[in-house]
Amino acid sequence: MIRSKKTKGMKMKCPFLKETRVKFCQVSPIKKMIVSDQGDAEIEKCSTSSWTSCPVAQQRVKDQGQYKQCPFLQESHVQYCSLSSVTKFVPYNEAPFSRCTNTNHRYCEDYLSVENPDSMVNTKPSSATEDDKDTTKDYRVLGIRMPRKLQYSLNHMWMDEAEDGLCHIGVDAFFTKVLGPVQEVSFITTKGVRSPTVVLTVNGVELEVVFPQLLLISGMNTYLRSTPEKLSTDPYGAGWLFVGQKTKQITNGTSLLQGKEAIEWMRKETQRLNQFVHNEINHSELDGKALMADGGVSIDSLASNLQRDDIRKLFHNFFSPYVIWRNQR
Repeated sequence: MIRSKKTKGMKMKCPFLKETRVKFCQVSPIKKMIVSDQGDAEIEKCSTSSWTSCPVAQQRVKDQGQYKQCPFLQESHVQYCSLSSVTKFVPYNEAPFSRCTNTNHRYCEDYLSVENPDSMVNTKPSSATEDDKDTTKDYRVLGIRMPRKLQYSLNHMWMDEAEDGLCHIGVDAFFTKVLGPVQEVSFITTKGVRSPTVVLTVNGVELEVVFPQLLLISGMNTYLRSTPEKLSTDPYGAGWLFVGQKTKQITNGTSLLQGKEAIEWMRKETQRLNQFVHNEINHSELDGKALMADGGVSIDSLASNLQRDDIRKLFHNFFSPYVIWRNQR
């Protein structure tokens, strides 16, 4: 069963979604829409007696005198994006199928270009508590950005559960900082009740990333197939992976972290990474690459400096489902 939430009265649609009425000719080979409230009488003659001079109408209407305006003039209620460089009118009856009318709009690239999360970075120390109600600001844990509205899994994935029940899934900034640029994204699970699974190619190595909870998957960010760099440069925005709804079929022991608990976990993860690099990685491969000595995160794009076996070892210890299973024991 799918958990539903009451959404009455909630403002879920995109603030840049606008509504208007347009007029257009039903029989013209070129459908040009004219916004009704603009009152461009010089442009639009179809609603006046001047319509009789239209060659398209003349071919189709014999008794023109019985019509005060063109019988082929149509008017429609439409919606459009005020951010888009090209205005596209969408009939109002098709609006329920648009991402603009629900919380999906928060992951639209046009929306993200205005509501840039980096412009609202938290200036407070990473020890900020859950009592801080300003959810517009992000946590910073030793240089790792953590949007506080998100929930985090132990293998460094995140879930954003919106007011209307839609959930977006992605990988966190620790994941992208350590593994570096992703060359290819292949979606394994597509739709249905599944654990969202994707294969990411990093430095020529294929790595299977699995979200540890079941989701009724309704969509994937297929744009990442052609622009995989978005996953690395904007992991909490344009780099999202899956969208769907939570189910009640949640495996025991896979609860997600948030707030103060997530901050403390991330702090421990950065320390564990440094210990792992010093103790487990072949240092001959890191020749000339300095490691941070202040307890912070070891070199950015660490995987790009490793051989295949060490990349898999790194992934196995921090980002694979094994991390979850190990903590269930």
